[in-house]
Amino acid sequence: MNYPEAYQYLLSLQTRGIKLDLDRMRGALTALGSPEKAYPIVLVAGTNGKGSTASALASILSRPGRKVGLFTSPHLVDYRERIRLGGVKISAPALAKRITMEREVFDRFDLTFFETSAALGFTCFREAEVDVAVVEIGLGGRLDATNVCEPVLSVITSIGHDHVHILGDDLAQIAHEKAGILRPGRPAVLAGGFARATCALRSHAAAISAPIFYRPECVEVHLQTDPNPGERTSKFTLERRKTAPPTVSLPASPLSLEITPLGVHQVANASLAALAASVEHDGFPAATPEEIQVGLGRWRWPGRLDRPRPDLPIVFDAGHNRQAGAFVASSLAHLAGDRPIRLVAGMLAKKDHFGYFSHLRGLTDEVRMAPPQTPRAADRDELREAAERAGFRVIDCPSIAAAIESAAEGAHDPDGPLVAVVGSLFVLEEGYRYLGVEPLESLWSGKVDS
Repeated sequence: MNYPEAYQYLLSLQTRGIKLDLDRMRGALTALGSPEKAYPIVLVAGTNGKGSTASALASILSRPGRKVGLFTSPHLVDYRERIRLGGVKISAPALAKRITMEREVFDRFDLTFFETSAALGFTCFREAEVDVAVVEIGLGGRLDATNVCEPVLSVITSIGHDHVHILGDDLAQIAHEKAGILRPGRPAVLAGGFARATCALRSHAAAISAPIFYRPECVEVHLQTDPNPGERTSKFTLERRKTAPPTVSLPASPLSLEITPLGVHQVANASLAALAASVEHDGFPAATPEEIQVGLGRWRWPGRLDRPRPDLPIVFDAGHNRQAGAFVASSLAHLAGDRPIRLVAGMLAKKDHFGYFSHLRGLTDEVRMAPPQTPRAADRDELREAAERAGFRVIDCPSIAAAIESAAEGAHDPDGPLVAVVGSLFVLEEGYRYLGVEPLESLWSGKVDS
C-alpha cells in the first residue's frame, strides 16, 4: 500500500463517526503490543491553546540527544502533520508502512478515524524509539482515545465552551471531562481561567492526590512588547513565584523569552509550556532556563496569527468559539495598526458562531463568507444569521479562494487592508492551497540533534 492508498483508507474511516469509549482502543493497542507503554507520555488537554502548548512543550523538550514525538490534531494541509518526530512530519513511506501493517487491527476493533490516528501515533513513536512523546487530546479528555496511556505529566490549558453538543455547556462538567487525563500521584499543570472550571479541576486533582502546579501560583508573566504591524515576535519575561512548589526549576529572577507566534494568548500558552517543562517528575529532569529559552525561541506553530506569505498582508488564524474570537480580535487590532481589516470566515457546524463573531465585530462591519469543503461545514444560512446577529454585513462568496481573492484587492498598497482568514482549520487549509503555500515541514527553526 503506497501513501495515497493509505491516506484514502484513513479517510474512509470517517464514516465510523465518533465513539466515546476506550475499550476498543485498549484492545487494539494490546494487539499492537502496547506501544503507548514504550516511552513516557505527556498529555495536553483544554479548550483553547492545547495544540500550541503541546508543540511549544515538545520544542523545549527536544534538546540535543533527546528524541521527542508530537501528536496533534487536526492537521492543516497534510495528514502527516499530526505525527511529528523532532518537530518534523513523519515521512509518507513510514506512515504508509505502519498503516499497511496495522490495518487488520484497526478494522478488527472498528477504530474510528481519530482512534486510528492516535494508534498510529503511538506505534510510530515506538518504532522511532522516542525518549518522550507529547500528545494532544482530541475531544474532552476522560473518554478521548489518547487517554488510554498513563501520562507521567498532565497539562490542562484554559477551559471554555466548545463541543457543547457532546461535553455539555456547564463549565464544571466540561472541566470534569478534561480532568479525566489526570492520574493519582502524577503532576497536574493547570492554566487557570474561569473560576468554576478551575475549581472543578483542582477538586479532582486533590481527590486523586495529583500534585497541582497552578500557573497563577507558580509563575509571573510580564509582556515586554505588544504585537503591532512592525513586530515579528512576542517578548516577555517569566519568573518563579514564591508560592510555587519547590519542584519547579524556573529561576526566581526574570527569564527573558521571545517567541515567533504572536498574540498575548500565545505568550500564555508558551508560559504554560515552560512551567510544564520545569516540573521535576519521575526521574524526568526538569528543563533548564537555557533549554526553555532555546526551545521557545525556535518554536513555530502555523495557522495561528500566521503570515503564510511574508509578501502579502494576509493573516490566518484558526478558532471557532467565544474565547478564540476574543483572542484573535485583540491581536488583529494590534497587527492591523492603521490598516482596515477585511475578514474572510468559514466555520464548522455545532460551534458557537455568534459568540465568535461577536468579538470580531469591533474590527470591521463586513465579512466575506464561504463554507469550507467538508461535510461538517456549517449551513450557509445558519452562519449568515449568526454573523448578521453580531452586526456584520455578510458578503457571500462561492469559495474560500474566491473570498480571499476579493478581500485581497488593493492589499499591496501601503494603506491597503489587512486580510484576516479566520474560522475552521478547513478554511485555513483551503487558504494555504490557494496561496500555494504549505505549512512548515519542521516546527522547530534550526537543527536539533537527536
